[in-house]
Amino acid sequence: MDELTTEHDPAVWRKSIRDSRAKSSQWKEEGDSWRYKNFGLDSYLESFGSLVKKEELEAKQHAVGLDLMGQGQILRDLDIRGVGVTLVDPRNTTQVLDDRAHQRDIISGDVLARQTYKKIEKWLSDGGLSGFNLVFIRPLGGTEALPKNHPELYFTLLSRIWKMMDSEAMLLTEVPTFIPKDVVQHFIDQCNTNGVQAKFVQEETRLTTSIRKAGENTLKVQERFRKNPIKLKLIKPNSASKLPTL
Repeated sequence: MDELTTEHDPAVWRKSIRDSRAKSSQWKEEGDSWRYKNFGLDSYLESFGSLVKKEELEAKQHAVGLDLMGQGQILRDLDIRGVGVTLVDPRNTTQVLDDRAHQRDIISGDVLARQTYKKIEKWLSDGGLSGFNLVFIRPLGGTEALPKNHPELYFTLLSRIWKMMDSEAMLLTEVPTFIPKDVVQHFIDQCNTNGVQAKFVQEETRLTTSIRKAGENTLKVQERFRKNPIKLKLIKPNSASKLPTL
């Protein structure tokens, strides 16, 4: 079986994984517009600006980056070598050659499949690289395809990537909305106990609606707040460091 699993799962949640993979395949076949959006530095800073400054990212000129569930535009904007991992490689020949000249690439793969991580490891090995220094996981709708009744799979995914990271490497990620905040808090507490620098934020967006009732000339303004996805920042203290299991 070529699926990303943990010691918690063997056969119990294979159906959840199959259902999630079917949804991903459907997106791939239908060509949903979100997978063609090539979000770059400014867009990523909208998500992670509370955790990292633009200048801090731009200073990582010699970093090796990973854009998991992304098309690698953030790597191009930062002008660093690295790889994006997404269901479909949308580049044309010119873009492929330009990326290759700058030691960048895209791996087509399903993040629920072990084979995808073997491809990432091979990319590192072929380049003579010990690991990633900078990892982004900002897939927008992509994480919602993960099995909602097994949130531990998301943390298994983080652990798999963690093993490919160098010492002092930074990981920035959005947490799927179906994972409760108290679970994230427990994970953060365990990280900090284990020497991993960990921080999370959850911001709110103010939504304003103007309503004019029939026969009235005045507008009534209504406001409500929507919680945005939780964002995590993790710093790996050394190559032997491990993430806690839930």
